[in-house]
Amino acid sequence: MIDRLVLGVVFTVVGISGLLPPEPAKPLTPHQLRIKARDGSISEMCSRKNKKSKEAKELCRRWSKRQA
Repeated sequence: MIDRLVLGVVFTVVGISGLLPPEPAKPLTPHQLRIKARDGSISEMCSRKNKKSKEAKELCRRWSKRQA
């Protein structure tokens, strides 16, 4: 009888933990938002096919190294 009670409690705890939604992601800090925006801007600039200056080519080369 006690073993059924223990199994019932275990299954209840496991079942409830599986049904609860995951904790929502924390919002990004202002510093993280700036980094994300800068990275997106650099990625967009490097993916364009137009002519680039020497500085832009160097930045894209470093960017591709950092992404790999």
